[in-house]
Amino acid sequence: MTELKQKHLGRKRNFIIEEKGLRYQRFDEGKFVDSLYKWEEIGFEETITSLLPSRFEYGMFFSILLNSMMFAIPFTLDDDDTVSGIVISLAIIIVVIFANKLFARKFEKTLIGGYAYIDFFYFDKHQKEVDNFIAILKDEKIKFFKKKYLYDEEFENIEAYHEKLKWLFEEEIITKEELKTFKTSNFTLTKK
Repeated sequence: MTELKQKHLGRKRNFIIEEKGLRYQRFDEGKFVDSLYKWEEIGFEETITSLLPSRFEYGMFFSILLNSMMFAIPFTLDDDDTVSGIVISLAIIIVVIFANKLFARKFEKTLIGGYAYIDFFYFDKHQKEVDNFIAILKDEKIKFFKKKYLYDEEFENIEAYHEKLKWLFEEEIITKEELKTFKTSNFTLTKK
């Protein structure tokens, strides 16, 4: 069983590859969702979108902003303009640095194409592990489809077998070379 765990501030996402498909557990904004997407429901068209800040992130920003202002106010009441200027400047710098980190562009990679929409955090530090996980996910889907639709299935005639091969090729489950190999291999009809 392969899994990928992601965490960003108050958001968590767990992806677990199981025999029947992908278990997708998501905790966002106080809501927990646990879904099992079957292999037939998973597509591999990818889109990358900007991730909007959550309410938690906005709350953190305003908390830092208010605390910085509360820290700077007593120094502004002082008669020494130099000290109050330095303190206010420090407070502004802290808020700007924090805002820059908090509101920096962050991305999600979404797998679409099937019935399932599966979102991954796709920040700089996550990109390689997400791409590797998606490659493993594709391999597992291919293994599942080959076993279910090619090796375990019984065919009444050669035309049905060739139609299934064509469909598997169109779904990118088998390569062109595999398609040729399977078409020319010894086909034996099974009695139903």
